[in-house]
Amino acid sequence: MTKHEAQTRIRPGNPFPTARCSLADGSGVLQINGETLAPFFLMTSSPALRRLGAMGLIPGPLLTLELKDERNGRRAIDWWEDAQRGDYTSFDRCLQEFQDVVPECWLVPRISLDPPTAWMDAHPDDLVEYADPKSWEDLGGWGGPRKPSWASAAWRQAAADALRALIRHAARQPYGARIIGWHLASGVYGEWHYANPVYYPDTSTVFRNAYGEWLQRQYPGEGTEPRIPSIEERRSATHGWLRDPIRDRWLIDYARFLHHTGSSALIELAAVVKEETERRSLVVAFNGYLADIGINQEGDHRGFDQVLRCPDIDILASPHTYGRRKLGEDAMFRGYLGSVRRHGKLWLDENDDRTHLTSPGWQAPYTHVKTEPESISILWRSVAHALTQGCGLWFMDQKAMWDGDVPGWYGSAGQIDALNRMRVEMDRAAAHPKPRTASVAVVSDLESGFYVADTPHNDRALLYHMNNALFASLNRGGAPFDLFQGGDFDEETLAPYRVLIFPDAFHLSAAGLTLVESFLAAGKTCLFLGVPGCISDDAFSLERTRRLCVPESKWDEFDRLMASGDPERLNTRSADEAPWQMENAWYVPGPVLSPDHIRRIYRIAGVHLWEQSGDVLMEGCGYVAVHAVSGGDKLLTAPEERTWTDVRTGRVLADNVMALPYTLAHGETLVCRMERASNVRPG
Repeated sequence: MTKHEAQTRIRPGNPFPTARCSLADGSGVLQINGETLAPFFLMTSSPALRRLGAMGLIPGPLLTLELKDERNGRRAIDWWEDAQRGDYTSFDRCLQEFQDVVPECWLVPRISLDPPTAWMDAHPDDLVEYADPKSWEDLGGWGGPRKPSWASAAWRQAAADALRALIRHAARQPYGARIIGWHLASGVYGEWHYANPVYYPDTSTVFRNAYGEWLQRQYPGEGTEPRIPSIEERRSATHGWLRDPIRDRWLIDYARFLHHTGSSALIELAAVVKEETERRSLVVAFNGYLADIGINQEGDHRGFDQVLRCPDIDILASPHTYGRRKLGEDAMFRGYLGSVRRHGKLWLDENDDRTHLTSPGWQAPYTHVKTEPESISILWRSVAHALTQGCGLWFMDQKAMWDGDVPGWYGSAGQIDALNRMRVEMDRAAAHPKPRTASVAVVSDLESGFYVADTPHNDRALLYHMNNALFASLNRGGAPFDLFQGGDFDEETLAPYRVLIFPDAFHLSAAGLTLVESFLAAGKTCLFLGVPGCISDDAFSLERTRRLCVPESKWDEFDRLMASGDPERLNTRSADEAPWQMENAWYVPGPVLSPDHIRRIYRIAGVHLWEQSGDVLMEGCGYVAVHAVSGGDKLLTAPEERTWTDVRTGRVLADNVMALPYTLAHGETLVCRMERASNVRPG
């Protein structure tokens, strides 16, 4: 079938609305049939949605949905298996039930592209295999081991065919005119993590063959064999825990191709959606997670740069960080939001924070609040991140969706009132967008994982600490920062920033090192962690690190730290130890630095500090927010006079002032709209 033929199957009666992501002054909004909407979604069950409406929730039009059959024990709908029987009844009923509750809704169904059991039975050679055979004993911890290899051309074709058929079917249904996007899912929990990653995929023949073809394209004429590393080899490196670009090239290549397979599969399937809907529908996918859960790198999204540069993928998403969700912690959005904006895409946070209405049982360890006010505070914390980052979110009610308990996590009067206020404020922000202007950029290279020895599933790895303890400090550093992934390390992207932070720049090409040196020569402040620049494209050299950022007085100490080749030596370095300074280059041999030291560097660099007590700070796009790490009287300070409005109450707190005193208890959240000084009187 030609591309033209595929498109003409829908064109005569294409019902799909025209949906676009737009960056208005850097803030992400949705455009649906020309109407601007804030990216504020709800994900729940249709019975819970109906009940919440009866309790006073004013449901917004945007719904993202997991496919469940409410009439059949909330069975997960296997649309692909049903389609093979020519029966889309369960899928149709699911979407229609949501439209029945909110007739003017806009729908984004989540579509699992993992094949039915019958397909896997018929294609055993197209499934993932593992270096660790214990994978076959763990049938559910990571979504199960029996999954298609993303390197399989047979699976890609079958998934594309099934997806085309589903979209064509939806186009003929009444609800088709309400679908604005398709959330494509595969891998662990549909989040595009390679299947059962802690057991070291993929050793299958189909993967090996695809890897061999890729190597031939990478190194034409060399005859490079597709060597699959054992677990021990994956955990090895020539220079202790750091790999040599020549001797360890085969390990680097394997890791690169493993992550390429997931990204390229997603890109192929995204193209199907665009073709079938004549580019009217949005493509949504989980991808680009900050690697902060302490597992081996097979479970990461280290091919994210390909996804960012794909014109067929519009929206990227992730749950926010799992490690810091308690009251008084930052619950940072777990993505490279600077890069997402840079490439004209929209980020959505999946807010699955458990509220005080969580059922006892397996969810209890993930529940960090006990009262309705505490629940409301953490929900506002996420909305504050969205408002200040110019992105969106959906609230995911697992209690309603998975337990069938209606009205679910949000079924209390105070939470319903808060959700209504949140939607109003998100709509206001979308209608009056303002730019985000941070002075600090963090450049974290996802591909750095290729250059370090892999780690077991634990929380002792150096990169884990960089992606957790460091970001915990940065969120308490008193100034906002933009996070970029390594593919956006270029002069145009980083020119606006005063301070550049490089947590994992182990590999720097000659051009990359020259660019860093030019930033330093231009007077930018650069903070380095780990062992920056020690790996070039063709050599390993600690001398590069010394020249870049190690003061001569610290060379002996640096040599002692590096001599062991053990990253544990770096992990034991306290966050309270002072960074080493070499003019405007600052260096921390370990993975962490305290908020106090970060604020000191900011002050010297001339960065404006909005807050100096160590509370979690969020600022940008016309909003500033704090989430209290400790209780007490504090002070927010703007760079110029502002009107400060508490968006939770609508009350003007102060007018024509630079400084706002505030008092919060531990775990409380203050969110202020910032406007140019006016004649509005404080309420």
